[in-house]
Amino acid sequence: MLHTDQDFTDLVDYWQHLKSECGTVPSRRRFNPMDVPWLLPSIFLLERRDRFDLHVRLVGTALDALATRPLTGQNYLSYYPENEWPAYDRYFGAVVGQPCGGWMDRMVTTTSGHGYRALSLALPLATEAGEVRYIIGLIHPRVRQGDPRKAPSGNASSQTYGMNFLDLGYGVPAP
Repeated sequence: MLHTDQDFTDLVDYWQHLKSECGTVPSRRRFNPMDVPWLLPSIFLLERRDRFDLHVRLVGTALDALATRPLTGQNYLSYYPENEWPAYDRYFGAVVGQPCGGWMDRMVTTTSGHGYRALSLALPLATEAGEVRYIIGLIHPRVRQGDPRKAPSGNASSQTYGMNFLDLGYGVPAP
């Protein structure tokens, strides 16, 4: 599995349950937050509108508390330097393009130097018409440097320690 964290397993199991009901990548509308209420503080929902446009549709309260400015309604990539955008495009592009699951282990650091190690899981969701362009996921931050909740606004940078893809029945991207 991805991590030893039960929440990651729970989200994958729930996604697989939804897939078994519909026979394909579940639609965003099939995802019912009330089915997994314990996950909601750490959950996010992104819409991949274009390579460098990852619109934040929803973010849980635990993640919002870590942010140095509001997340919902913004382009997720606007929080990172432009030189990091291609790596995020490859990752999230694979999640919706393959489709597959993805997990990432990274250090996120704000311009003030505050940071946290973040373990995350991303899973694809589709529109009602079957276009895979949504990403539902979890982020579990592990505070490491200072208290990022008190960090002033500023773009973050990230250093990826590990990234893997999870076969959800459609294969995984070639290395």
